[in-house]
Amino acid sequence: MQKPEDMDLMDPAVQECPYGYYARLRAETPVYRMPQTGFHLVTGFDVAREAIRQPDLFLSGVSPMALADDGIPQEIIDIYQSGGWLPLASCSTSDPPRHTRIRRFLEGLFTAERVRRATPLIDSVAQELIDGFGDRTEVEFVRDFAHPMPMYIIADLIGVPRSDIERFKAWSDAIVEPFSMMITRERRIECARLVVEMQQYFAAMIAERRREPRDDMLTEAIEFRDTDGSGFDMQELITILTIDLLASGNETTTAAISSGMKLLLASPKIANCVFEDNVTTGPGGGVCCFSSSPLFEGCVIRNNAALRGGGVWVAGIAQDGGFAQFDQCVISFNDAAADGAGIGNEGRVLLTGCFVESNIA
Repeated sequence: MQKPEDMDLMDPAVQECPYGYYARLRAETPVYRMPQTGFHLVTGFDVAREAIRQPDLFLSGVSPMALADDGIPQEIIDIYQSGGWLPLASCSTSDPPRHTRIRRFLEGLFTAERVRRATPLIDSVAQELIDGFGDRTEVEFVRDFAHPMPMYIIADLIGVPRSDIERFKAWSDAIVEPFSMMITRERRIECARLVVEMQQYFAAMIAERRREPRDDMLTEAIEFRDTDGSGFDMQELITILTIDLLASGNETTTAAISSGMKLLLASPKIANCVFEDNVTTGPGGGVCCFSSSPLFEGCVIRNNAALRGGGVWVAGIAQDGGFAQFDQCVISFNDAAADGAGIGNEGRVLLTGCFVESNIA
């Protein structure tokens, strides 16, 4: 068995699927000094939380790009200074007082009330993307859902026209890739040029919003005033829009959605978190199982309604002769408004030790 020091996290092969490496580090050495770089990798939850809670001791204001062997080449600095604005530290890579100033603005954008008001937009984007699956029985989840969903939503909230969305994938990648410290110098230069192109796009939008304010996050960024009455200058506005909102809002959410789906597929028991109050209007019911012989243990499946197929709908289960098994589950108020039963359709369901109540066909 390989030891942690025999593996290199910066190896592209490891980066393709680093989860096994992370799991070994968590079990053997939750604080690990990488011999290839001298960086310390913290994988244990408790230790990571301790570090995050001590910002005066564990500083955030270190740019990964500046830690590259050649630092930030002068050619890249020249590209920014001649055609755009040299990016400042983002909220996640800065320390007080800059971090405090940016976070104060960002927190105002994402209060519980504002997220509630954005829920119809989020739901409509999700439904639009799912409708786009059509009759396909398989989809490339990251490409077809996890990536475009946050991109569409954050673009709508900022005020970016949907017609410009395709350009944002290349721009977002250009912002994020240099942080990996795994790309060539030539690609870093290319990324800088793409980011400047993005900066100019937003500079034009900022000028337009100054003339004609709108009800969007771009206007709010322009109109923001800190406790001392100061607002953001152009360099700050460009950094917040391109890095804190667009790139961070897109890339981190794509990763979260993808990781969440991977977790659900690997651990059906955890799917309990999304099983309650599930309502669908198409075939398939509120809870759909598409893998062979899944096992759901200790789940609470409640208030799932469907027009066809039952609240718990199982498809493709019997290909290996198996069952969808629900063990020690509470299954209640699963309503099928048309054909089918409250539980089951086009597959075989095995209930063991379950409490089943008010499943209406």
